[in-house]
Amino acid sequence: MYVVELEIKKMSKCFFYVIILCVFVPAVACEKVTAGNVKNKEKWDALNFSSYIYTIKKSCFCSPEYMKMTQVSVVNGEVVSALYLNSDEKVPDKVIDSFLTISEWFDKISSVANNENSTIDVQYDNKLGYPVSIKIDMHKRRADDEMSVFFYDVVKR
Repeated sequence: MYVVELEIKKMSKCFFYVIILCVFVPAVACEKVTAGNVKNKEKWDALNFSSYIYTIKKSCFCSPEYMKMTQVSVVNGEVVSALYLNSDEKVPDKVIDSFLTISEWFDKISSVANNENSTIDVQYDNKLGYPVSIKIDMHKRRADDEMSVFFYDVVKR
């Protein structure tokens, strides 16, 4: 009987640690992403880049036209055009409409970080603060909804 009680106590203690990990670790990870996002958004906003170009590369389970290396032009805080790099092919309007400004990407990062069903990992440019790498899993338990986004060559106009 004593051995059974010890095993139950061990199992209870183990269960307690599992609960702690499941509840508090995601909250800490969310706080870390959110804090890093706020700090880097402030750095980005201080630069006052209202017109700029950037290059983006997405990796996702989506149509090929969304995954091509693309140069995006932002003028007065609005995406105005996009150009596929390494191709003469025109970027379709529906693809251009899917591109975000850097400020909108900061909002997207916050939204995903605050969604308990999602996971996100973000790396930022040390100097300018914009995200250089975003890895998102919108639904942890759903297949094929992951997306990775990489940013290059942000230049003020």
